[in-house]
Amino acid sequence: MRLDLHLARERGLSRRRAKQLIDEGRVFIGPRRIVIASWEVRPGDRVTLRDPHEAPLPRARRYLEVVHEDEHVLVVEKPAGVACERSAQTVASTLVDDIRDYLARSHRTGGRFPSAPRYGRPADAPPAAAETPYLGLLHRLDRETSGLMVYALSPEAEAGLKEQFKRHAIDRRYLAWVEGNVKRASGRLDWPIVKDTAAGGRRMKALQAGGGGAGRPQPEPRGSHAVTHYEVKRRLPGRTLVEARLETGRTHQVRVHFAALGHPVVGDKTYGSRVPAPRQALHAWMLGFAHPVTGKRLAFRSEPPGDFWRAV
Repeated sequence: MRLDLHLARERGLSRRRAKQLIDEGRVFIGPRRIVIASWEVRPGDRVTLRDPHEAPLPRARRYLEVVHEDEHVLVVEKPAGVACERSAQTVASTLVDDIRDYLARSHRTGGRFPSAPRYGRPADAPPAAAETPYLGLLHRLDRETSGLMVYALSPEAEAGLKEQFKRHAIDRRYLAWVEGNVKRASGRLDWPIVKDTAAGGRRMKALQAGGGGAGRPQPEPRGSHAVTHYEVKRRLPGRTLVEARLETGRTHQVRVHFAALGHPVVGDKTYGSRVPAPRQALHAWMLGFAHPVTGKRLAFRSEPPGDFWRAV
């Protein structure tokens, strides 16, 4: 029987309400969150309703790649295919889960600030420490996007980094393979971004005056202000490698701006890519900011993983 029909019958709900619970991520079969209304329920399945943000999720066996760690700041490498944080649709452990587990183990062993924090930190074992380490969440990357992320390990660091994000003082640069031949060697995309109501709010769109015809479209005075600077790094037949620097940080900004330019990110089906690829070819390769406590300028770089290059 379909999951939504099973819930409706067993819980005395309307089918519409049953589907709403599934969409909200509150329905679990055993330890697994199910977000598909047509999922087949079989004899012996244990179906439960839980708080989507509190329910435990299956732990994936991953290694947390720590690029930098001190008393106040943690910089890690996010792999493609891993959600940053939990949402109603999350069905497996997230990057934040991995970080919390790692920090709890570091507290327990007394080795929270190793001198050379780098590769090979297992993130699948559950923490044994009773204390919950401080972790300030500052920004996100899309599930399919890989690359560098920064987290705060103290309240003062969180306040300082949030202020830098607010002032757009964080240097964030992405590498992206986009479809087609981007004609200009560099450019500035200054187009406001809003939710695409025609798509049910599941994606964003750039607001352009002139419809993207001849000449550079001008921004309309509505939507969220969004500016992306880009520079062409390499050209292949039908593909262009670009570096995108964010002046602002809006949802899906790089993906939306290049789609509006007529060059969607390779593998990004949401925004019109027709090229089959392992994932969307977008990587956060550079991250720079002032240390929120010491004021020292920090900058980190990350080479794109193999699947980024296999996208082309």
